[in-house]
Amino acid sequence: MPISRSPRTGDILMCDFNPEELELLDGAMNKRRMSIVVTPQHQRSGNMLHVVPISMTVPKVVKPWHLIIPNSCLPRPAVEAKEGTRWAKCDCVFAVGWNRLERYSTRDRYNHKTLYHSAALDMPTLVAVKIALAAVFGIRRNTFDYGKAAVAADEGLNQALAEAEKTPLKKDEQA
Repeated sequence: MPISRSPRTGDILMCDFNPEELELLDGAMNKRRMSIVVTPQHQRSGNMLHVVPISMTVPKVVKPWHLIIPNSCLPRPAVEAKEGTRWAKCDCVFAVGWNRLERYSTRDRYNHKTLYHSAALDMPTLVAVKIALAAVFGIRRNTFDYGKAAVAADEGLNQALAEAEKTPLKKDEQA
């Protein structure tokens, strides 16, 4: 059953990468798998958000955008069902609709009800995922220095304008 509320950043949900509905290219995801929601709440439009898939396939060459997800962040039944290391594949970020997402589910073996399990990344792992995403897109730490310089310049301009307002104009500047 698809989710009914906007998931939080860092939530781990099952995403349906259905090959019949998606235009598949070589190497594209094509099954249901755990995924991490990475779109911040304030940047979402409609029912679309970005997810990073989680895979048990070890990368051939581990890059800065491949990240091991601790078992403590995953739904307990998923860890118990299949042991192994889970990798966030941050180079495979997808934009998906809510209708492709649902919580991890299992069947209760006694009364055959569906049980839904919530899971989310802890803050250090979420920060590591964001750093890995920055590496995918070539965003370096010094990229943000421009923003800091612009803010400082803007503050300096505002301060200069405030000083100018305090200083009375000379007669030849009044018009």
